[in-house]
Amino acid sequence: MKLCVRNLSSDFNDQNLEKLFAEFGTVESASVMLDRKTGLPTGMAFVRMASSAEAEEAIFGLHGFRVMGCDLDVSELKHGPSENPIYANREPERLYSPKSFRREW
Repeated sequence: MKLCVRNLSSDFNDQNLEKLFAEFGTVESASVMLDRKTGLPTGMAFVRMASSAEAEEAIFGLHGFRVMGCDLDVSELKHGPSENPIYANREPERLYSPKSFRREW
């Protein structure tokens, strides 16, 4: 299960992130997002845990936990229109169809 971590300190790196989440289980990947222009951390990261049970434990244990002066916001990363409220009332074929972006002449 993939997790989204927000409100990270600018001093946080991939190794710190992996160590922090390893207390809750096997970390398959951990990466702090960097700004494209500056190369500095954005305060957001993604972590993939080996199982959903470990991921839920990490969410329960780390959401709101203070690290380096910042209260972490840890949540499950959800994809797709069925899980994202922004797309809840849209027709699925209009979301993914390349025809919806073509102009009819």
